Amino acid sequence: MDNNKFKPDLAKIPHQPGCYLMFDKTGKVIYVGKAVDLRKRAASYWSKADQPVKTSKLLEKVAKLDFMITDTEAEALILENQLIKKHLPPYNVLLRDDKSYQYIKINLNQSYPVIEVVRNLHAIKKEPRVRYFGPYTSGLAVKYTLQLINRIFPLCANAAELNKKTSLRHPELTKPSILRHSGLVQNRIINSRSPDETLEQVQGDGRVGIQNDSEVQVQHDGKKPCLNWHLGKCLGVCAGQSTSKEYHQVVHEVIDFLGGKSKDWRKYLRQRMEAAAVAKKFEEALKLREQLAALDIIVAKQKVAQPDELISQDIWGWLITAEQAVVTISKIRAGKVIDYQTFVLRLPMEINLDEFAADALMSVYSATLDNWPKEILLPHLPKDPAVLEGWLSNLAGHTIKISVPQRGIKKRLSLLMQKNAAEQASAKVGANLQIKTAITRLQQLLGVKQLKRMEAYDISHLGGTYTVGSMVVFVNGKPFKSGYRRFRIKTVRGIDDYASLGEMIYRRLQPKRLADLRFAANLPDAILIDGGKGQLNTILRQTNKINIVRLPLIISLAKREEEIFVPTQAQPIKLSLSSPELQLLQRLRDEAHRFAITYQTALRTRQLKEGSKIKGIGTSTSKKLIKAFGSLRAARAASLSELEKVIGQKAKLIKNS
Repeated sequence: MDNNKFKPDLAKIPHQPGCYLMFDKTGKVIYVGKAVDLRKRAASYWSKADQPVKTSKLLEKVAKLDFMITDTEAEALILENQLIKKHLPPYNVLLRDDKSYQYIKINLNQSYPVIEVVRNLHAIKKEPRVRYFGPYTSGLAVKYTLQLINRIFPLCANAAELNKKTSLRHPELTKPSILRHSGLVQNRIINSRSPDETLEQVQGDGRVGIQNDSEVQVQHDGKKPCLNWHLGKCLGVCAGQSTSKEYHQVVHEVIDFLGGKSKDWRKYLRQRMEAAAVAKKFEEALKLREQLAALDIIVAKQKVAQPDELISQDIWGWLITAEQAVVTISKIRAGKVIDYQTFVLRLPMEINLDEFAADALMSVYSATLDNWPKEILLPHLPKDPAVLEGWLSNLAGHTIKISVPQRGIKKRLSLLMQKNAAEQASAKVGANLQIKTAITRLQQLLGVKQLKRMEAYDISHLGGTYTVGSMVVFVNGKPFKSGYRRFRIKTVRGIDDYASLGEMIYRRLQPKRLADLRFAANLPDAILIDGGKGQLNTILRQTNKINIVRLPLIISLAKREEEIFVPTQAQPIKLSLSSPELQLLQRLRDEAHRFAITYQTALRTRQLKEGSKIKGIGTSTSKKLIKAFGSLRAARAASLSELEKVIGQKAKLIKNS
């Protein structure tokens, strides 16, 4: 090894279990590891001359080595996991883009628990009585799940607002036995009470089995039940039709449902539907049939993996390449497949199979917060399985076993997951190859040496008001979301998309901004705008005034014919609609459009809410002010006479607010 490279003093490192941290010259942690014997592990790095290529590259960057001693190997495992989550070292096996994974969160500490979607595991804090389901690797899967939950369960759309009105914490609830009763369930209301009946009347005739309803209801001030209540889709808590205890029972059913326990709920819905039909309550029976149909959609997707309803397993498959590993997991709860997940793990260093299995388990289950399995089936046994079982069992609150199936249905399911992993990896490789091909062809078509970074810009407004712009970035053909930027248009009044685009691109590229935001190192290789030749020429006239060393290539993509206009070419480039290079540009343009609309909608909503805070000023007046002055802030700064020209006598309300 090079004598100028860092080498630790092995004599100062103890023969004890613990964790070690490798730092680069800037002080950043670049690798975290654990060992039964810290000195032996350090010696394995710095006493061998024939290290693998990736390990050698890591050691070339190491400028410092620290270690932390633990009493046991199990403690070292826990500490390693904590350090990796804290420092996110680039040379550790990590989930790619784990901040983008979504979780369904249910906070049982609220009087009316809100079912919401949260991201970014690193910002989530585990709290008592807060349940998390996930991670969901597909945003569409989360959206679909929530849609079906709202179709099946009578949840309140305004639960968050109700929680603001009351600080009441619900009484401690035991797990409800709603679904355990035979026949019709008695302690559950779904639109079983009319707006004129009191809760006591309903309890008195046996429609609700809660005898001790000591809980205070929301003060509804004579508010009538919402439309969802009349449609049987809400308990009417905002209008005092039920209590938070009853609402909690519904939420507990949702939790059971997300955990895969759909059989009892399906039986209950069918019994209620049949009873309603016998009682000639045909509208109620129809609503229940719709709920049952929605539930059947989910049940159909929850294929029976094993007939034993007590089975709770995660079955793994994986395919490992030089740079990454594709992991597929089938989650079986109550004998049914309730979810299928695909994760991509970064592999910055050479790693043997038993170490990979251990690191992969830690990476994936560090992102798991709830709904744990009782058994994990793997293609290969990890290093130190007993230690990992202890760590997982401690996180889950119950015993978890790790095994490699040898025969029978478990073996068949394991092989199936291996096959799925291979197919997923092949699809990802194919998609990456298609992107690389598209970039290469675009470079040739546009006459540029590289297209590593491309930016697209778009404008969004509402009749000339709330005008905003978006800048999205693709690096190597994929969205680079941390590079996205939003712009409030400052110099353009009214509807003028091209002037607005010109302002935005000028602000992006002007030397002062490049210096302030350190954008100079990230100048794009190409800029894409929406439009034809005329629009492109308008933008070019404005950008040619910018005094920078290298002005990026600016091109436009016309929507109607999907033609590409390039300044150096007299005729537009026409490509097949199925060509990868055109589809790449379309994705870039459409992403800029989406980002602009999202920002413009959020800005408009925020400003209209601000206007509603002024007594006597409604949405219509706020819109007039924004159209005339550009924003409510500008309207407040206007003179009384200017305001009176727009909104008449209401101008005094603005000036006095």
